[in-house]
Amino acid sequence: FETKTAKVISRLIAGNFPDYEQLLTKDFKTDFLINTQEFEDIIRRISTLAKEDAPVKLSINKNGLLVSASTREVGDAEEKMKMKITKPPIDIAFNPKFLLDGISVIDEDESQLCLVDSLKPGIIKPKEKDDYLYLIMPVRIT
Repeated sequence: FETKTAKVISRLIAGNFPDYEQLLTKDFKTDFLINTQEFEDIIRRISTLAKEDAPVKLSINKNGLLVSASTREVGDAEEKMKMKITKPPIDIAFNPKFLLDGISVIDEDESQLCLVDSLKPGIIKPKEKDDYLYLIMPVRIT
């Protein structure tokens, strides 16, 4: 459509929309509760020290959650978050912007992070409500 000051042009994308439902597995090996605001604050602090393209690594084990990022120019940053973990340990990395996009809209005290392994997508969702589910793809780490 066109107005006096602007012209909008769009093109339909050919092909089929990806089948996202196959990514919404119920077979999570690790799922745990996090304090929503504390987790968001940690991700914000860690990501300000890292470059925009630097992933944020989550290391989950019996001692809790370690959030870290590393860049050559700035150095390393890490913060610990205490929590009870009864599932197997896992190391996984995400783009911090996408993590913040997913967690920042949750208006509950606790959120649930559900993971399969370091190469499969994770899910962030509120603890109580089932009206929101955020699918997030991991970043490969070495």
